[in-house]
Amino acid sequence: MSYAPNSISRSTAPPGVAALIVATEPGRALLDVIEPLVRAGVSAIVVVDDGSSAGRKWVLDRICLEPTVHLLRHARPQGRGAALKTGLQYITEHLPHYTGVVTTAADARYAASDVVRLMRALHSSPRLVILGGAFCGNDGDPASAGSGQSLRTRMLGLVFQVVTHISLRDVQTPLRALPVELLPLLLKVPGDEHDYEFSMLLHLAHHGYPMAEQDVYGGAERPVGDSGRMSSSGWLNIARALLRSVPLVPLPRVPGAESALDGPDTVRRTGSSKAQQTR
Repeated sequence: MSYAPNSISRSTAPPGVAALIVATEPGRALLDVIEPLVRAGVSAIVVVDDGSSAGRKWVLDRICLEPTVHLLRHARPQGRGAALKTGLQYITEHLPHYTGVVTTAADARYAASDVVRLMRALHSSPRLVILGGAFCGNDGDPASAGSGQSLRTRMLGLVFQVVTHISLRDVQTPLRALPVELLPLLLKVPGDEHDYEFSMLLHLAHHGYPMAEQDVYGGAERPVGDSGRMSSSGWLNIARALLRSVPLVPLPRVPGAESALDGPDTVRRTGSSKAQQTR
């Protein structure tokens, strides 16, 4: 069975799953993310503006025209982790009846079909954390996707595997499906910068919460990656995340959570050093 990877015509978004986007100095790319999600029928799109300048007001005014967009604004930049927490807190308070939320990037690196694919998987398995695991090549083979990863991503993946004995293809992916029952507890995970997302995975792994990876294809024009180097402050944040990865409040264990498939896609289960693939 074949289909266009970035097409959303074959399926629409399921009810009760929100999208969460953190925007910092957004431009046209944010519209390229939101507009196809609206067409796909996503019932709630929560956008957190992390203290953008007045020059970005036109973008934010434009997305507010969509009735399904919920815009939250920080008066000053607080960091990606803090912005994610603002969005998760909003969903916890205002959309508690939802199944969960899929976080994604504001730079159009992921196609709307990728976001919808994770939404459908979460809707089918509402107690499973699902990560957008890798960018597939033109032939749809995720095995070729790792060649485009930066040295930083590969190193963080290795560190994560050493610490948790769990192998993940991309520990930095912002494309994540999170069950609503986890949100109050994830809000307690420390971190206000990009280290928050790494801390989140460590937190989940150390408490045995089931995770899976879903193949994704990415946008038509994936943003060019950086050189793979991380600043000293970035590595310090990661070191802090490793030290504080066991929180005072444990996450609930969910044995036997079922993975979900959206058509021909592959969900790669984690939870041990030897992840399994199911079709």
